[in-house]
Amino acid sequence: MDEEIDSLKENKTWQVEDLPRCQAISCRWVFTLKSNADGNIDKYKTRLVIKSFNQRERANYNRTFSPVAKMTTIRSIRSVAANKKMHLAQFYVSTVFLYGELEETIYIMQLSG
Repeated sequence: MDEEIDSLKENKTWQVEDLPRCQAISCRWVFTLKSNADGNIDKYKTRLVIKSFNQRERANYNRTFSPVAKMTTIRSIRSVAANKKMHLAQFYVSTVFLYGELEETIYIMQLSG
């Protein structure tokens, strides 16, 4: 949990403000166990998520989007790379969602503690 909080602070994800005339979205912690290939627990993962399921379409949001590549796209790129004898590389960014820019301001309730 400390690692998640440190990532959020380091990336200046939020700032504490007085709530204007709007409704704040509540949030909660989600805990997940990550296993290695042997099935043993590799690490404990923690994420802070907003409870956006309380929102109403067109009243609280107008669109949602998750930038994930489709498997057919990945296969096509690999096929072209193999055909042209090109090398591919991939990498993982653990806090990639923190780098996105929002067009609007979102207010969440501050966690206690």
